[in-house]
Amino acid sequence: MLSAIAPILLLGAAWGSATIPPVAAQEETVPDNWAVLVNQAIVQRDFQRALELQERALAATSPDDKDEIGDLLDGISQAQLALGQNQSALDTMQRYLELTEGHIPLTMLGRAGLGHFRLGRYDRAAELLEMAIAGWERQREGEEADLNKITLLEQQSYLYRLMVKTLIADGKTDEALVWAERGRARSLVELLVQRAKGKAPATPLPTLEGIKATARSQKATLVVYAILSHTDKIYGDDLEDDTLLGIWTVSPTGTINFQTVDLRTRDIESLTELVQETQSAVTSPFPVPNIPQLQQLYGVLINPVAQYLPTDPSDRVIFVLQGPLYLIPIAALQPKKGAYLIERHTIGTAPSVQALGLAADLKKQRGNTLKGGLVVGNPELKPLVPVGRDRSPERLSSLPGAESEAEIIAKLLNAELLLTDEATESRVRQTIQTQPILHFATHGLLNLDANLNEFGLPVDPNARTAREGGVVVSPGGVIVGEGVFINGVDANIALAREGVVRPAVPGILALAADDSNDGLFKATDIAQLQLQAHMVVLSACDSGRGRVTGEGVVGLARSFMAAGIPTVVASLWKVPDDATRTLMVAFYEGLLDGQDKAQALRSAMLATQKEYPGIRNWAAFTVLGTPD
Repeated sequence: MLSAIAPILLLGAAWGSATIPPVAAQEETVPDNWAVLVNQAIVQRDFQRALELQERALAATSPDDKDEIGDLLDGISQAQLALGQNQSALDTMQRYLELTEGHIPLTMLGRAGLGHFRLGRYDRAAELLEMAIAGWERQREGEEADLNKITLLEQQSYLYRLMVKTLIADGKTDEALVWAERGRARSLVELLVQRAKGKAPATPLPTLEGIKATARSQKATLVVYAILSHTDKIYGDDLEDDTLLGIWTVSPTGTINFQTVDLRTRDIESLTELVQETQSAVTSPFPVPNIPQLQQLYGVLINPVAQYLPTDPSDRVIFVLQGPLYLIPIAALQPKKGAYLIERHTIGTAPSVQALGLAADLKKQRGNTLKGGLVVGNPELKPLVPVGRDRSPERLSSLPGAESEAEIIAKLLNAELLLTDEATESRVRQTIQTQPILHFATHGLLNLDANLNEFGLPVDPNARTAREGGVVVSPGGVIVGEGVFINGVDANIALAREGVVRPAVPGILALAADDSNDGLFKATDIAQLQLQAHMVVLSACDSGRGRVTGEGVVGLARSFMAAGIPTVVASLWKVPDDATRTLMVAFYEGLLDGQDKAQALRSAMLATQKEYPGIRNWAAFTVLGTPD
C-alpha cells in the first residue's frame, strides 16, 4: 500500500470527480460462488459478465465491510478498464480512494495512469505512473538478493512501458528515452556500481545527459530499442503483445533521433515468433543463402534508423537491446539487396546505456593488457552429463578444434593454458580470480527449465494457469520461491504470466570433474565471484543465451558481467568447432594488431565468412559491454 497520497485527493478532478452512488440493490440473489464465476468470466475474456457479477456483489455487501467493498471496487475498476470504460474506471478508483482515506495499492495507481493515458491526459498519467514506479522501486531497494530484484522488475516492467508510451504520445521522446533506460537491467547496474566503487553506494538513476555522455565517451552511435505494445496489462496474467517498437539513436555529439515502428503494418504479428523463426533458419543443418527473416528484421530494426548510422565501417554502433532482440544475430541482418550489417558497421551490444557506461569505468580501472590470462580448452568431460531440458544425461563429444584454438590463443597471449584433464573446475576456480583475460573453449550448456521456454512462458500452450484454478495473484511485489504448487501445477507454470516466481538461472560451462567439483561451472556460481579480468571470451555454445527477462538475459554472459567483467564475448547458438577456431584466432590477432574488441570481432567475422560462408559459422558471437 502507498500512503500519504494527499496530492491525488487535491487533484480529484483529474481522476474524475463524480461521486458514485451505491449500486442499486438487486432482487436477484448473488450466487454463493460469484467469485469463481468472476474468475471464469475473466479467463473467457467476458469482462461484461465479470463486471455485472461484481456490481451485484457490491450491492449485497454491508456498508460496514470496507475491506470487501474495497476489493470489489478494485475488481470493478479492472473490468471497466478491460471494457474500455475508462472514465467509469477512474470514478470507481476515486470511490476506492475516498473509502480508504487516501490509501491506494500501487497496482491501482498504475491502472489509474492507464485510464488517463487512454483519455489523452498524458501529464496526469505520467504523474501517477511515476508515483507507482517510485513505490515499486523503493520496494526493490529493500531486497538484497539479485534474483529477487530481477523477479520484482519482471512484474513491474509493464509500468515502465506504459510510461514510455505516455511520454511518446505527449511528444516528449527524449524523456521517454530516459524512462526506457530506467526500466531495464536495474539489478545489473547496481552490481556494476558495487564492482566499480568497491562498496554498495546508492545507484544513480539514468539521465539524458548521462546517456549523451556515454555515447560521447564510447565514441559510438547508440541505438536504443524499447519493445512496447498495443495491448495493455490490466489483470496480472494478461500478456502484452510485442508489435510496437520505439527506437532512439544517440550520436557521439549528443544528437538524438526517435522513430516508432508498428510491426503490424509490416504483417508481423509477433516479434518474438519472428526471432524464433530466424534462429531456426540460421542454425538449420541445411543452410540456405537467403534467409527472409533476417531481411524482415533489418526492415524493422535497422532501416528506420539507417540514415543516422555512421558511414565509416570502423565507427562503433552499439545496440542497446531488450527482450527477444538479444537473440538476434545483428551482424547478419541485411536488406533485400545489400551487404550484411557487419560489412558496413562495427557492432557492439549492451543491456542498458547505464550498464555500458559503468562497464567502461571498470575497464579503465582494469587496463587493457593483452599479455597473460587463463585459456581453457577442450576439458576432459564426463561420459554423460545430466543437463538436458528434462535433465536426462547428454553425451558431450570431445572438441579437438577447441583444443587447437586454446593452444594458439594461449601462445599469442603468453597465457596460462589448461587442457583436457588439467582443465578441472577446481583449478579454474583457483586461477580465475586475478587473470586479466579469460578464454573458455569448451561446451556451453543451456539448461533451461523443461517446462518453460527462454521467455519464461510454458512450453505447453495449454498449461493450466493459476487463475483457471481459482487462484488470483496481483503481481508487483510478489516473490514465489521454488517447490510451490497450485492445484497440483508447479507455480513456475501456473504463474508464468504473472512473473512472480524466481527464475532459475540457466547456463553451464563444461569443465573437467575432480574430487571437489562435478565440472559443471554454473552461471549461478560465476555471478558470486569477484573477478578482475577486463574481458572474458565464452567460445562455447549458447553462452549468450539464458532466461530472457526485463533485466536482460539471465545466464552465463550476465553472470560474468555481474562478477565484474566489463566485456563479454558470447554466442547465440551451438557454434561449429572448426569455424569457431578460425574466428577466435582471427579475433585475438586483430586485438594484437591494435583493434578494439568490437573491431577485432568484425574483422574476425569477415575473415571467417570467406572460409566458412554459412551464417551459422561466423555470425553467432557478440560483444556485450564496453567494446574498448
